[in-house]
Amino acid sequence: METTQKSVDDALRNLWMVPQEIISLGNEIAVTNKHLIQNEIDKILDCFDDIKYSAVETQTDILPCLQINEANLYDILNGILLDMTECVNHYINEAVANVRNSVTAVNTIADEVLIIQKQLISCGKDDEECLNYVIGWIYEATFDIPHRIADEVRHSVSALEEFKIVTAECGTGKIEEVFLHGGTIIGEIMRCVDRIFER
Repeated sequence: METTQKSVDDALRNLWMVPQEIISLGNEIAVTNKHLIQNEIDKILDCFDDIKYSAVETQTDILPCLQINEANLYDILNGILLDMTECVNHYINEAVANVRNSVTAVNTIADEVLIIQKQLISCGKDDEECLNYVIGWIYEATFDIPHRIADEVRHSVSALEEFKIVTAECGTGKIEEVFLHGGTIIGEIMRCVDRIFER
């Protein structure tokens, strides 16, 4: 039973460290994603600035092209950064909840070990029937409990690996949105400017 209790204690100690790893890793991924997204946003904004600079150089009034589109561009780009942060935070919360569920499961296993120990004590050394029953229970627990603990630890490790993938995808998907939505608005502005130049 001592070995089983040590397994429970070790598992709990390891599992309690995982949420901090998740939060730390999630924050690192969010910073990296934000940097990558911001680089793409800067490229879109450089195109936007080039359009405005060309209009100034040619003394062309492109205000009608900018009125709605400029606000939309900034709203969409800022929204994409916010969405990425919310995406990472969602997966942080989900991964931490999964680990906490594993901690709860291991605590339940620890409670089972305590129940077995108490039952053994309550049998007394002369109650052979009770002792045989508890020894059978201990025998089963000796094989069952370490496997259940290992399953919970594996579940948490796999949740951490999955977390790395889905949080990275939060950034990748948002970079694509910058290209799609930012590029669409830049395209609308350029078509509008072209129509003004054609006049």
